[in-house]
Amino acid sequence: MTRSSRRYSGCGPRDGLQDPRELALRVAVEARRKGLRISTAEIVEASRLLALYTAVAGFKPQSPEEIAFVLASVYAKRAGEERIVREAVEELFGRRQAGNPARRIEEEIERDLQSLGLYYGAKLRRRDYASSSRARSAYARLRLLGIIRKGRKGEYVVSSSQARRMIDSLARRYGGYREAVRDAIKQGIKRNGSLIATMGVDVLNYIDLRDFSVDELVKLYRYAGRDKQLRRIVSRLIADKVGRGEHYTSAESVYEILRREGVLSQHHLRNILERNPRLAEKAARDFGREALLDIAAEMARHDREGAVEVALRALGARSSRRGALSEILERNEPGLLSSIGEAPDEVLDTLNTVATAKSYLLKGLSDPTGAALEYAEYELGRAVARWEEIRKNYHGRIVDIIESEMLQLRQLLEAARRGDAYTILKGMVRHMDAFGALKLLHEVYSSTGDGRLRNYALMLMKKLWREARARYGLRPSRRTRFSPVQGRLHVRRTLANLVRLNPSPLVRRAKYALRQYVVVVDKSGSMKPYAVYAVLVASSLAASIRRLVVFDENVTVYNNLSRLYPLRVVDLIFSTKFSGYTDIVSALQQAAAGLNPGHLVLVSDLRQTVAASARVEEVLEGLWRRGWWITIVLPPRYDVEVAQRIQSYARLHVVRSAEDVARVMMRIVRA
Repeated sequence: MTRSSRRYSGCGPRDGLQDPRELALRVAVEARRKGLRISTAEIVEASRLLALYTAVAGFKPQSPEEIAFVLASVYAKRAGEERIVREAVEELFGRRQAGNPARRIEEEIERDLQSLGLYYGAKLRRRDYASSSRARSAYARLRLLGIIRKGRKGEYVVSSSQARRMIDSLARRYGGYREAVRDAIKQGIKRNGSLIATMGVDVLNYIDLRDFSVDELVKLYRYAGRDKQLRRIVSRLIADKVGRGEHYTSAESVYEILRREGVLSQHHLRNILERNPRLAEKAARDFGREALLDIAAEMARHDREGAVEVALRALGARSSRRGALSEILERNEPGLLSSIGEAPDEVLDTLNTVATAKSYLLKGLSDPTGAALEYAEYELGRAVARWEEIRKNYHGRIVDIIESEMLQLRQLLEAARRGDAYTILKGMVRHMDAFGALKLLHEVYSSTGDGRLRNYALMLMKKLWREARARYGLRPSRRTRFSPVQGRLHVRRTLANLVRLNPSPLVRRAKYALRQYVVVVDKSGSMKPYAVYAVLVASSLAASIRRLVVFDENVTVYNNLSRLYPLRVVDLIFSTKFSGYTDIVSALQQAAAGLNPGHLVLVSDLRQTVAASARVEEVLEGLWRRGWWITIVLPPRYDVEVAQRIQSYARLHVVRSAEDVARVMMRIVRA
């Protein structure tokens, strides 16, 4: 049987009705409203008697009945007046209890104790709460609030005095029972997910599980045990969050949960493999090799290393075949990997030898001894001999690819013998995507000491860069406006108008600056898989960058870039190495320092991994209130929670592939 606390049934310390004088006066005022005549002397006498009665009772809280009995001995002088005093006390305490959060919390706690058959100070046995889901939920709530604790001799309910102090604290901090339980669940999932899982689906009555991160939901799923309904709800929430690109750390756990619950789609699988490509070997057994190779082809657009890792494990090939798979993925033909056959090592060995020969050929551009060129010829000879042995076993597109690669390599070797470096560079980047080609040419440009080779690399970089940004709708940083009244006289157009007898022959020319951007590029380790997006976006704006900020945990600021040749800005961007932690807050603060509000473009996944004085959304909102136009370019995987909080004052654009850059940049420039 529950031993109810009397703390909130009467008046207790720190209570608004604790003072006997105040209590006697308020009851007298209430009784006077009901028609009872009470003098000031009677109020003084009643307060004195109530104080004496409280002292005799040991200063324990008194019930409304006891208080009414003491006050009625003074206020009630005729028949029926005692009832009026009692009603006044009950109404006074009824109003007090209705607005008393501590009382409501105590009632809920006592209800939970009663459902467990416990009382304050009782010891627990497992059968006290293992009988039903309702009992388990009550037990979990009491444990979360600290009413039930663990001691050396097992679990126990705290004493009534401890409970009173805890209830006071909960009432002051939360103001209600549900609010206290809700916050305890949020904190408890980080420390003890098993306790939250004990509540079962009842946890949904207190909190929205969508507020939990993927990692917290994974922990909750593990502790759900045999509660199939809770596991099903949690697994579908995990699938939804993973599908929307929310961040998580344990890719293997997410994969196992979604597979076990039957909600693992190919879209989820791609997301998981981008987090952990090593899971491809396990996924190949569940989904088949073809699905994994298709995912590898899609990943190759922005994460070549991860795509090669997925393809290696899907095919069961040795890691030494990375070069061959990289060559295949560069061609962006999803069906090519599938045509290799059940025993791919033969073909991969041939392609790997061709890739090795290409790497030697590239080294030969800056090797005055000619040794690298000899190695390239030797590797090509090996590849040709091996291919002649196995060619009869293969047919279709793979045969055409291998033979075209060998033919191209022979032509490049002939160009190398002639000293035609331009043909070699152009042939090397022919089948590469724009970013990979620019990256390779930049490496050649920055590493070689041969002036002619540097000029060739720079020439190709200019051509590729112009082609890459041709569809972005970008304009030069300054334009010319013609008018009859403003600017310097344009002599040629004015003379032409005079010859044509134009009644308004004067034409004046004025140059004006177009929109200038402050570009902030995240080069932290989390952005490494999406370096292609960051570089393409930043280099597309090269002609109109006012200030460039490149950051990880450190921030580097480049000013006055509008005076530089755009390819110099591209050179700065391509020199960036993507690694380190992320300090977005500091980067944004330095980007806006000393400038009038303008257009700010942030390329980042919004994941702040360094302790900062403010949150990312607070800094962005502060810039917006100062007058900045904020545009954020996001990779496929970003912090969804931060993005949702800032979407009211920032334009968000998600780039899911390199092909999306043109569309996004067009919208940014024309906004």
